[in-house]
Amino acid sequence: MVRLVALVGLLALAACNQTGARTPGGEMFMSDAAIMAKDEGQCRSFGATPGTQAYFDCRMTLNQNRERAASNQHRYQAQNLRTGAMLRRGY
Repeated sequence: MVRLVALVGLLALAACNQTGARTPGGEMFMSDAAIMAKDEGQCRSFGATPGTQAYFDCRMTLNQNRERAASNQHRYQAQNLRTGAMLRRGY
């Protein structure tokens, strides 16, 4: 039983460690300014020019994708914590 609890703990830590890798571009440790610059560069590489609808749509899409990835990661971590708690209780 102790081994099982230790294994669940290690899995939870591994999941936490993967947070940056699960967000688009591994942006967990980037500053807001760095993320904005990255987004700008990406949208410009697609041919969008600042001030146009295409540029606005590109920036919105990148932001929505980032928020969705963060939400999914939080949900994944919460599920892992619940599963670990259930295993510790012997369910």
